[in-house]
Amino acid sequence: MVIITAWADGKITAKNNIRDCAKLASEACKEANISLQEIDVVIYSGVYRPNFRSEPSCASHIQSKLDIRCHDLELSSEHCFSFDIIDGSRGVHRSIQTVSHLIEQLEVKNALIVCADVKPSKQSKWPYQNHALAMVLSGNDAGLKFVSSEYKGGKLSAYTKSSFDTKKKVSVITYFGDSSNVEETKAEREFTSDSSSLGSVQMRDFLLWSKNKKGNLKHTIVDRAGSISVTNWKV
Repeated sequence: MVIITAWADGKITAKNNIRDCAKLASEACKEANISLQEIDVVIYSGVYRPNFRSEPSCASHIQSKLDIRCHDLELSSEHCFSFDIIDGSRGVHRSIQTVSHLIEQLEVKNALIVCADVKPSKQSKWPYQNHALAMVLSGNDAGLKFVSSEYKGGKLSAYTKSSFDTKKKVSVITYFGDSSNVEETKAEREFTSDSSSLGSVQMRDFLLWSKNKKGNLKHTIVDRAGSISVTNWKV
């Protein structure tokens, strides 16, 4: 079973996206009382990136910025793997599920998840504030424990379309439809995030809500495209 041992969040800038994410990651590790060199896996989850960059992975840049086991690989090296997971707002849930498998089945003790989104270009319509969330997860037995997750599609009510502005030589995002499939709702043990928010904000709001809770909890994320992910937790 995997738990979230510490987290940190805040605003970031497109110009200094990696630097800002690395700073939050460092804060989360400090809060978790572990060194950066104790991180075995770095996962980045985010859809909107500066200039729509897809490769190389943002996770590898964060690993390099934090200098987490960045050395020549040998048979005796202590590896740190880094990769990106993209699944809209649900990406943060996918990342947590992936970490749970790695900790349970491989020699992974601590993992770092960074979920971040920024305005890709000045020409793109952007109804959000740039934001990032960094979380440290481990196999310890105290804290907010991830139990299971499930994913399903939903009714498409909003989507984005990318195009290329030939005059300004930049890509542009345009939004269509109503992104508010579900508003934020809170019950005693269930939290459904506001679907018009970024994935990092949806997860942050759940973490804030879960403080001082006891028992079994449920978190639902509804992506702006209608897809749903449900995670079950135990405190």
